[in-house]
Amino acid sequence: PVIKLIKDSQVDFGTDLDLFLDFAPGKKIAVTGTNGKTTTVSLLADIFDTQAIGNIGLPFMDFAKLKNQEVFVLEISSAQLFYSKLVKQVDCSVYLNFTDDHLDWHKDLDEYRKAKARLFEHDGVFILNQDDNVAASLKNDKSQFFSTETQANAYYKDEILYLAETKLLDCAELQLVGKHNYSNVLAASLAAIEFGMSIESLRNKLKSFQAVPHRLEYITTVN
Repeated sequence: PVIKLIKDSQVDFGTDLDLFLDFAPGKKIAVTGTNGKTTTVSLLADIFDTQAIGNIGLPFMDFAKLKNQEVFVLEISSAQLFYSKLVKQVDCSVYLNFTDDHLDWHKDLDEYRKAKARLFEHDGVFILNQDDNVAASLKNDKSQFFSTETQANAYYKDEILYLAETKLLDCAELQLVGKHNYSNVLAASLAAIEFGMSIESLRNKLKSFQAVPHRLEYITTVN
């Protein structure tokens, strides 16, 4: 009721995400998607030696705790996007996937889809899942695509990950398991390269990254 009252009035309003985008310095990589956000954002934060911000990690309003930060890595949910007004200030948006979910918050699937799409209302780089029709449809002239099914700017083939024609690494060298995680790694790799990370530094980070706790986490071997 309070939000409806504000929306129906002439009061200007914004969100914590808007305040962050308005005041935080540095480049901003924003990740959304139904699944895989936390792993991808945690990986990117590790690559850039920083903390994730937003839906995990630091709240948006605590960004000042990251001193002299050149790249901010944001996890953004559809609920956080729904009322935001300043998403045009994002430099790179990553779209992992779109599936039927969160209808306890959104009135229908179309509203959920439109909320996600708001993260792509800017002139920066789009990193999109070529294997997902909803994500791939948002392409612009700066789009980069990743795929675990076909060749793309970053792709998986025969247990190897590639950036264009360059071999990135063997999947066996990763501590992340599962084809869906290869997709997350490819998305993060494109964003890292876009913001100046060398392939060699990227390889080292990918090999050392530990899975987020409770996400296909190895426990023990029995018998």
